[in-house]
Amino acid sequence: MKLSTKSWLVAGAALFNLSAASAATTTLNFNYIATNLYGSSGVANVASITVTDLADLGLNGAGAGYGGVRVQLTAGDLAQFSSGVAGTKVWISSFELNFPGTSTDNGYEFNNQHWSYVGGVNLAPVTSSGLSGGIEWQEDGATDGWGAAAGDPAFEQEYNFSAETLLAGTSSTIDLYNSAGFSGISVANLLNPANAVENALHPEQADALGWIKLRGTGNADPALRGVAGSGFWGNSATGGNPAQNRLNVLAMAPVPLPAALPLFLSALAGIGLIGKRRSR
Repeated sequence: MKLSTKSWLVAGAALFNLSAASAATTTLNFNYIATNLYGSSGVANVASITVTDLADLGLNGAGAGYGGVRVQLTAGDLAQFSSGVAGTKVWISSFELNFPGTSTDNGYEFNNQHWSYVGGVNLAPVTSSGLSGGIEWQEDGATDGWGAAAGDPAFEQEYNFSAETLLAGTSSTIDLYNSAGFSGISVANLLNPANAVENALHPEQADALGWIKLRGTGNADPALRGVAGSGFWGNSATGGNPAQNRLNVLAMAPVPLPAALPLFLSALAGIGLIGKRRSR
């Protein structure tokens, strides 16, 4: 199964090169439930992330001087995990990608100098462990066995949102930047099969490209939480104070590029232009 996934990655990389030589972009759909190793059967798309090289959007000034990518996350069908309890909500609390090498060795100073807000829901400040921006550049996350191998840098960046902000139908757009001497923030690096995250505990599972965390309204009473305690995926994970039910959802392969890609890129670049005009 792992070989099949890596074949998808190679094919996806080839496809975006063939489909649009002037457009390095990819979209990841999150529909593989890692919790309980459930998989994707019967799962409606939970979220999508589109990643586009800034150079292909004509952005190469200011923070983009060293290159980088624009990332747009859109929340999809979150209601499929809802408890249905009145007044409760389900949201995406964070997402994680794997651009290897974002460490102090590469000039990353654990703050917000390497990204900027473009539109939609903004990232939440991270103030623990010396961090001051909305991104944990050395998260090295692991979930349900993915990224669990000792010394395996995986899901290196975590992008955080405040509770009850990234709800179904909302989106967030940010720009991520490289730095002097480091050029790892790129679509090609994200899709490099060598950078996909393996499941060390369950090697029969496919490799992953991204990870989102779903949370719901917390309550000491399990019957009053936002995310259902159980469903077609099995039992939800639990944590936090007050206790929340949670789920981990992965993206396993890039989505084939649409024929209307040039129009999409124009619209994506326009998000930044509109934001700049509104700020004046």
